[in-house]
Amino acid sequence: MKRFALPVFMAMALALSACDEAPQQVPAPVVETGNPVLNLDRDQFKTVLAECGESLYSGGAADEATRLRCYGEIRARLKDASQPDATDAQLGSPLISERWKFEKNKSSHASGASAAS
Repeated sequence: MKRFALPVFMAMALALSACDEAPQQVPAPVVETGNPVLNLDRDQFKTVLAECGESLYSGGAADEATRLRCYGEIRARLKDASQPDATDAQLGSPLISERWKFEKNKSSHASGASAAS
């Protein structure tokens, strides 16, 4: 019996030492599924944000009066486009800022390419 105990013990110890912790789960990126501004196509997105896009989402800090005025204008343009209303939290989303910068860069690259040809 002692003869079998040591090899069995060693085999179990080896098997247990080979077990690592469960792999760490990488958190999924945050996706806003109900934000009416982010759900707009490119042309509507630019139209709805208009000059407020530059004021609110280009990276500078807008003052409270500008923010309130622009949120009101954006909500009115959303309504005119037959889109659902957006909350302050939705309008303050950093994802809108990222998309604004992306669309702005894409437009400037497209106009620069057409001007070069």
